[in-house]
Amino acid sequence: MWPQPYLPPHPMMLEESRQNKLAAAKKKLKEYQQRKSPGIPAGAKTKKKKTDSSPETTTSGGGHSPGDSQYQELAVALESSSVTISQLNENIESLKQQKKQVEHQLEEAKKTNNEIHKAQMERLETINILTLEKADLKTTLYHTKRAARHFEEESKDLAGRLQYSLQRIQELERALCAVSTQQQEEDRSSSCREAVLHRRLQQTIKERALLNAHVTQVTESLKQVQLERDEYAKHIKGERARWQERMWKMSVEARTLKEEKKRDIHRIQELERSLSELKNQMAKPPSLAPPAVTSVVEQLQDEAKHLRQEVEGLEGKLQSQVENNQALSLLSKEQKQRLQEQEEMLREQEVQRVREQERLCEQNERLREQQKTLQEQGERLRKQEQRLRKQEERLRKEEERLQKQEKRLWDQEERLWKKEERLQKQEERLALSQNHKLDKQLAEPQCSFEDLNNEKKSALQLEQQVKELQEKLDEEHLEAASQQNQQLETQLSLVALPGEGDGGQHLDSEEEEAPRPTPNIPEDLESREATSSFMDLPKEKADGTEQVERRELGFVQPSGVTDGMRESFTVYESQGAVPNTRHQEMEDVIRLAQKEEEMKVKLLELQELVLPLVGNHEGHGKFLIAAQNPADEPTPGAPAPQELGAAGEQDDFYEVSLDNNVEPAPGAAREGSPHDNPTVQQIVQLSPVMQDT
Repeated sequence: MWPQPYLPPHPMMLEESRQNKLAAAKKKLKEYQQRKSPGIPAGAKTKKKKTDSSPETTTSGGGHSPGDSQYQELAVALESSSVTISQLNENIESLKQQKKQVEHQLEEAKKTNNEIHKAQMERLETINILTLEKADLKTTLYHTKRAARHFEEESKDLAGRLQYSLQRIQELERALCAVSTQQQEEDRSSSCREAVLHRRLQQTIKERALLNAHVTQVTESLKQVQLERDEYAKHIKGERARWQERMWKMSVEARTLKEEKKRDIHRIQELERSLSELKNQMAKPPSLAPPAVTSVVEQLQDEAKHLRQEVEGLEGKLQSQVENNQALSLLSKEQKQRLQEQEEMLREQEVQRVREQERLCEQNERLREQQKTLQEQGERLRKQEQRLRKQEERLRKEEERLQKQEKRLWDQEERLWKKEERLQKQEERLALSQNHKLDKQLAEPQCSFEDLNNEKKSALQLEQQVKELQEKLDEEHLEAASQQNQQLETQLSLVALPGEGDGGQHLDSEEEEAPRPTPNIPEDLESREATSSFMDLPKEKADGTEQVERRELGFVQPSGVTDGMRESFTVYESQGAVPNTRHQEMEDVIRLAQKEEEMKVKLLELQELVLPLVGNHEGHGKFLIAAQNPADEPTPGAPAPQELGAAGEQDDFYEVSLDNNVEPAPGAAREGSPHDNPTVQQIVQLSPVMQDT
């Protein structure tokens, strides 16, 4: 909460004590007069009444004693003091109303400060929300980078879904671009964009899972195809080995059959030779033993038949073997053709595989290029994040510095408030001591007159010191506010946050709505014709003192203005913007202080002009005529009793006129000087005390 500005209460608090002191002084004057004039006969009062009822005879005869004229002067002074008391009561009521107005303004200032504090808290909440959104964006960026790397690693195993993966990568690039643009505009981002990013992330995660499942299916199908191809190749190799073994066996059997055929042909040739020999022998004349030869011939014929049968069987076997060999050759040719076809298919598959590998290499190169672009974009995003972090650090440092400045200003203000409280306590102590001393001095009238003069001087000196201290405090307030303005201007020139325009306009509107002091500046006192006549002097003095009271009230108001300026400066430090109206307010405060000094100088000049006029003989005569005339018949040109009362009222604040105005009549001067009369001296010396109290 903001500290309540302190208003000095002495212009209002001391009025009641002043009235009480005036009443006590009047009572003591009456007692003193009764003690000092015991020889006056009891019929003096009746004579005084008779002289009041018939002023013409008394003025024409001139036979009054000096005591009657003094009593008349005292009566006029008492009437003027009663008028001053009534006017002081009116002033007290007006000051109470002003106090109520000031309290109302303070309550409004508290409300505005509370609203500003709420706005600051809302702004801090928005900053926290933005930081959370930034962290979420960083996590999404990390997940997208991780997904891109995973896609890059898995792109080597993709065969038939590479185009789809490229499309997905393009979509991811678009998503990354959208994320980067959203990160640049993160101050204006909202929960809707965060939800959209969350949905996109979920979609990318789902699509990534689908791609992973599809890739696993494709890899499993490729492995199955490779296993089937390896099994088929092994089967072909086994069949080829079996056919080679069969061909080798068939060739061995053909060789053996050819050898047997050769052996059989050789035997047939031998048998034919033997048959030819036998035929030749049979053609010869039979020998001595024909039966034996016939048996041999029959045997040989049987063997030849048997051999022919065997040859025919072997020829059939050879023919069947040749047929088998032809069938095997056909089968081997078919097998060779199939193997050639399969080899061609395998070569084509290898060519396709090579082409697919080349395509994969090209796609890998493209993916690497895309990865490079993604890395470059990631580096840009990192640089942007670093820049944002640096800006955040700068803002944090500036906030810390502003907080330190606020603490320093609060410490200065607390010190100033303590000084003001000390001064007020000193003023109260001085007032109490002066009242106590005044009571003592009134109890002892012989020694009180010189002491009262000394006390008057000391009180005037103390009042001057208090005024000087107040002026110093106000100057320190103004210097602190000006230094704070300069620091804020330099800081705002270095750092300009987004969205400050709205806050600045809001502060401008608040500053325009804040109450500004409009003190009433009096007219030039030198333009008054103070030296024209002594009869017009009390009026001019009354007007001048009224204007001085207005200036005092106006002088009280700049302290509230400086407090409001401090509060507005603290608000401006928290929100980062200073309105253009602060220079006008500073100029107004400086102008008010200069005008106050000018008014003080003019009042001193007026007092210097009044004092010699008070001692003028013509004014003295006119004042005596006004004192001797009754209240019902004032002389022309003489001031009314109310005017004299107003003059006395204002003299209670600043200057005393009774010490110079109260003088004896010319008739009384022949009998004794006014300094010889103790009542006149008492009135003259008590008037400064009444003024100080």
